[in-house]
Amino acid sequence: MENRKLLELMNLAIDISKMGDGKRGFPDINISGSTYIRGITIKIRDAGFDQAGPRDGDYWFGFDAGISDRTYSDCKRHLEELKARAEGFSREVAQRDSGL
Repeated sequence: MENRKLLELMNLAIDISKMGDGKRGFPDINISGSTYIRGITIKIRDAGFDQAGPRDGDYWFGFDAGISDRTYSDCKRHLEELKARAEGFSREVAQRDSGL
């Protein structure tokens, strides 16, 4: 159950990441995990990568602590909203680049 939830979130993040580059307003999503810290983090910048800019979402899922229903739901909702926005963003860029 726990792995399924993590994989679901990571798949959403990967789907979004494959649509754009995290620049010029396209969301930046960073997924990292470590056996040392025993968990996975998903860090989101809604408007793209900016080293000095704030993160709009910073979600931590500890292997030993289990997955909080609230954190899971918040992260999933955030990613789903970004995916819908990214799909629109990708269409706009494709139309602009094709001259339509």
